[in-house]
Amino acid sequence: MYMRNGFILLLLIVSFLLFPYHILGNECPPSELQKLRQYASHVDIRHMYIKNYRLEGTEEQGDNIFVGNHFVISISNLQSNIIIIEAKTGQAFWYDANRLNPNVMALGGFIGGAQYTFNIYADTNDVCDFESLRVLNINLPLFNVYSNDDYCLGAEEHKFCDMWYSGPMFSSAEFYNELSEYREAKKRENDYLNKSKWDLILDYIMNNYVVILIVTIFCSLIIFLLVNYINKRRSIL
Repeated sequence: MYMRNGFILLLLIVSFLLFPYHILGNECPPSELQKLRQYASHVDIRHMYIKNYRLEGTEEQGDNIFVGNHFVISISNLQSNIIIIEAKTGQAFWYDANRLNPNVMALGGFIGGAQYTFNIYADTNDVCDFESLRVLNINLPLFNVYSNDDYCLGAEEHKFCDMWYSGPMFSSAEFYNELSEYREAKKRENDYLNKSKWDLILDYIMNNYVVILIVTIFCSLIIFLLVNYINKRRSIL
């Protein structure tokens, strides 16, 4: 019985040390909560694409681990009395006086094409501790893996080669067929722009020789008939 009572007492002491204000039933004063939410309102989130992102590895894994095409999330305007936790990954952002810029923190490894939720909490070690202050959502664009394809070299302006293409999905076959047609059309356009005036005239004749031949014969016939008519009139006179 003494052991049981001692265990309960120990549990109560530990609980009180860990959650003293909640046990006492104290609540965060509205004025303090408003002040904390004001701090949270200044938090700014930005993302930056990293083409060949690497994570620091263990000694067994080597210096770093290749992750691929990921994003780095940078959060600025951090304060010592708030902490930010991303809901999906559990990664945390906080103020650190030992950093070169204490109010800014960046973490990598975020995948494109996904939504991330950043919950801002109070970090005050008092009755306001871990009060929810603000929620920020960020949608990272989906990286177009085809933009790295060698077939995009010289055709970077095509929509299928855009790093952040957001149109209808396409298959590998559609990608190569579309790029082949685009390359051919672009080559024809460049060849046309590089031709001289005489080359353009010759191309026109070669492309329309049937029509030109018919028109030439027709005009020659008209001229022949007209000349023949004039000669007959003169012989009568």
